[in-house]
Amino acid sequence: MNELLERPRRRGVLGILATGGIGLIGGLASMVATADPAEAFCQPEACCNLASCRTCAGSCHFTCPSGWHRQQWFCLAGTRIIGCGECTRSTTTCESGPWYCSVMWDDGVCG
Repeated sequence: MNELLERPRRRGVLGILATGGIGLIGGLASMVATADPAEAFCQPEACCNLASCRTCAGSCHFTCPSGWHRQQWFCLAGTRIIGCGECTRSTTTCESGPWYCSVMWDDGVCG
């Protein structure tokens, strides 16, 4: 009965093509999976495209540890203005890392 449950193996050229195809797909998937963390979308967000999986404390009033710089910008999610922020080593832009933490907030709630 176990013989009926086993998946048949392909032999010859079809087996090589099937194995090679799976390897090719796996290789392509691993290239995409190792993309820059900024593209990882590891935090729930509306439109920010945050760089770090670590969430900064303090939402719209977040602060950065010593040696890290607060960078913020805004985007629209429907009709809501969303604040986005990151602590980065850069003094001028949020585009270059490394990043210590990232955060987003609904700007209508912050005062």
